[in-house]
Amino acid sequence: MKPIGYYCGYTPGNGGLLGEMESSWGDFFEQLNQSEKFWLLYSICGSLTAEKSASYNPHDVSDVLVSATERLHELHFTDRLGLAQFIIDKLKR
Repeated sequence: MKPIGYYCGYTPGNGGLLGEMESSWGDFFEQLNQSEKFWLLYSICGSLTAEKSASYNPHDVSDVLVSATERLHELHFTDRLGLAQFIIDKLKR
């Protein structure tokens, strides 16, 4: 298990939003329950897809992908969680 500073450009004591989050929820966000972690992830994804950027165009999405997302409920919880982890890993490269 690694603290938030491993994943973000954050150094303990630097303040800002990440500092407030760490102070409120702990180095590993251990104070958040599972529902809160999912809500936070949902909000982060929403903010990442809200605007066009050099690496993202909200209109550059195929109909096949849209159709697949409408069927995600068919997957077991652990498969959806694994898929999320897989996609996040691919986005980081």
